[in-house]
Amino acid sequence: MYSDKPQEHRDMMGILHKQEEILESPSVDTWIVGMALDIHRIHESVKETIFQLNCDHQVGVHIMTHHKDQIEALRDEYLQSLKEFRKKSNDCAPFVIVHEQDLQMHARDTLTAEINRIDRISILRDRQRHSLFKYFSKHSNNNAANKGVIILLDFDLFAIPPKDDLVIQSSLLKDLNYPHDAVCAAGITMSIGREKGIKEPFYYDTFALAFYPDTFSHPLKRRLIPYSYSSEDRKLIRSDDQRGNFTQGDIYRHLELEASKVKTGTSRVKSCFGGLAMYRSSAYFEEHCAYELQSSILEQLDDWDNSSLLGTGNGGHGKSIARYANSKEKRPCEHVVLHDCLATTTMGKFSIAVNPSLKTLWKRDF
Repeated sequence: MYSDKPQEHRDMMGILHKQEEILESPSVDTWIVGMALDIHRIHESVKETIFQLNCDHQVGVHIMTHHKDQIEALRDEYLQSLKEFRKKSNDCAPFVIVHEQDLQMHARDTLTAEINRIDRISILRDRQRHSLFKYFSKHSNNNAANKGVIILLDFDLFAIPPKDDLVIQSSLLKDLNYPHDAVCAAGITMSIGREKGIKEPFYYDTFALAFYPDTFSHPLKRRLIPYSYSSEDRKLIRSDDQRGNFTQGDIYRHLELEASKVKTGTSRVKSCFGGLAMYRSSAYFEEHCAYELQSSILEQLDDWDNSSLLGTGNGGHGKSIARYANSKEKRPCEHVVLHDCLATTTMGKFSIAVNPSLKTLWKRDF
């Protein structure tokens, strides 16, 4: 298949293609994992950071692609990066590229044209988590599922934190004295705040963000259940008006302020993502949790106004995760689902935080 290419290229392509050869490479305890809808739209700076982490810091890479015909193109870019960095294949950690349809977990794991965006993403994230585990456990030392770090990344970001910052945060998560099991980047975009014409950092990912102990940051008008609950701090819910009393700029400032009060430089939350989240592998691979919603929650979402668990009505006591659903997809963000399960499974011991010094940029706007 690759006879028209140099021997060095053919050898490396063989390693990238063959699972059994990948599984025999040196042990790795940190992996970058994520989905790429369109490989051609991955920003050059993002690819460069990933390639450098892979070869200079022995970070494994596991990318799930939507377009099968783009896989070889990304492999070629990876091989070219080895030449640019003057690296050999055995200098680097495994670099795995798979097509989303090749990772079906079970008979019920199907993607249909009717499925909404968040349900589809949930299925794919669970597929990837399941696929990654065999690589991660094989490439890690004893007690593999408990001692490493997973860097979950959205590949459509314009910019991600510098590689050295990611290495430092990974090392912190590997220290059992570190207070958090997961840390999210502050995903921002530059937007005009309340002062006309003046741009400021806006925290972008409100759908995945819930403040600790239990305030959903998403504006009421975008929620499926358009009420606040007695457990929520109304001051931390984004205004229905994007430039109202509490904006996404205010969210970002709040996270920065809370982070400045503690030595870790982090702000504890109930859930977050921000385009990049780093997990202790013991949390990421928790077998009792998933990104997909349980059928019992789906039933509540179908009939939310009659559910006693939801406590509908202004000031109600919401008990179900269905209260985090949005009005568009009519379900909670997949990250909220996973984090809620991790907190429940660990009896509240799971801790996740935003590190505002780790920034991702959603588009080129400054």
